[in-house]
Amino acid sequence: MKRLFALLLTLLMVASLVPAMADAEPTKIVMVCPYYGDPSSEAGYKMVQDYILEQTGVLVEAYRYDTNNNRIQQTNFLLSRGEQVDMWMDNYVEYKGYGQVQPITNYMEYIPHVIEMWEPYNGFSFVTDIDGEIWGVPRYVSLTFHMTFIRQDWLDLLGFEQPKTFEDLEKFLYAVKEADPYGNGETIPLITRSGDIDRLAYHFLGGYTEYGYANWIDETDGRLKPYYLQEGFYEFLAKMAQWYKDGIIHLENPSWALAEVRRMFAAGRVAASGAYGTDLCNQYITMRQNVPGSSWWYDENGLIGPNGQICETVISGDDQAVMINAKSSEEQLIACLKFIDWVYSDMDNIITVEKGIKGVHWDYEDEELKIVKMLSHSTDIAYKSDFWACIGLPTESAPYVADPDGVQNMQNQMLRKQKELNYAKRPIDEGVIYDTAVRDENVPSSSDINTMRKERMMAFFTGAEELTPESWNAFIEELYDLGLDDYIDEYTRQYKEAKGL
Repeated sequence: MKRLFALLLTLLMVASLVPAMADAEPTKIVMVCPYYGDPSSEAGYKMVQDYILEQTGVLVEAYRYDTNNNRIQQTNFLLSRGEQVDMWMDNYVEYKGYGQVQPITNYMEYIPHVIEMWEPYNGFSFVTDIDGEIWGVPRYVSLTFHMTFIRQDWLDLLGFEQPKTFEDLEKFLYAVKEADPYGNGETIPLITRSGDIDRLAYHFLGGYTEYGYANWIDETDGRLKPYYLQEGFYEFLAKMAQWYKDGIIHLENPSWALAEVRRMFAAGRVAASGAYGTDLCNQYITMRQNVPGSSWWYDENGLIGPNGQICETVISGDDQAVMINAKSSEEQLIACLKFIDWVYSDMDNIITVEKGIKGVHWDYEDEELKIVKMLSHSTDIAYKSDFWACIGLPTESAPYVADPDGVQNMQNQMLRKQKELNYAKRPIDEGVIYDTAVRDENVPSSSDINTMRKERMMAFFTGAEELTPESWNAFIEELYDLGLDDYIDEYTRQYKEAKGL
């Protein structure tokens, strides 16, 4: 009887709390949307915001930049205004250095689903410092995303087998230049992102050097050195300069904005990609519409270079993370983590924060396979990913996404393949996060070294400066005169510290 009375008393106490709990103000958090440009409609924004509140008890507000330019400056401006900003996505090392973020090490219990989804990719290693502090939820892990895509329809047209070697690819590119399959002299044999030759190095440098586009340990002195000091780099740069001179790479390509590069893919003018995979993948549906019968092929085992090794290098993960403001209260920090974990906890939630409300903005074409289709709706309720705070390989690859014509979205396909694409060269310092602020403090000429490296390599690439063994060696000596030895020593120090050597 006493036990029954105690149980009834407990139930009455819980019941008495329900109205108070219902009337309690939800915890409000403010996040910076990782997207920029036009925001959602007011109604679309409110629909998703209300749904998140209903599901989590957290009121999330999203601030959206108008442009991607100077994201760090824009974020710092927001932080300096003294208004509430609880979470945003960027490189944690810089913000940690200024004391603007707080670690989440002691709050991991609130994000079990996040941990589960990132574990196969070792994601948290990229946001953990050498003291074991965890500074946020990961954004980037290592990816094989510089596959050398080649137009299969043009291989067939010109009677070429699928290239297995760099030499095979080169023969095809020169044949494309001669045949001009797009017409009117507008065919582009190979395209890359503009501004520097980093993308070409991701694609091809491994076929000329031992370590590819990555730092490397020089066994003669035990120091960690930059990619361009490897034996074979000069030969790689000379080959790229020859391609540019011969029109294999469009003469205006170095000056093109990214939107122009993507427009060339969409138009179907490109025979092979030396760009970032996303540039091509997201334009594939438009290319199919513009050029019926067009298709891309790539070798899942990678191209073999002149040195008999794999050409491609993986993109090493970095320190980008969803971070929590150092000024946010513990209540706000926990609310941020609860919101993020709710997103990761279910496929519908992942899709909702990106695409909107199920049944209104999207639905499943096939719910068992989780194939997503977008629904037609009024622009008055348009939703444009304002609350998508959880961008990353696990969430982006989770759903199967089909284009309107029923073909699997190419970007989605490549993301879902990442666990299988292990052929590319991996940097020896993969997972090491270098503190560039400390580097710049210890080596004041770091910025000058990197600026000279970028500008002079582009000059060699485009022919603005003649590339010869003598001019290359003179350039390297100029870098040493600027302080390259100190630069190498600082990277070596940070590398050994991170590795516990």
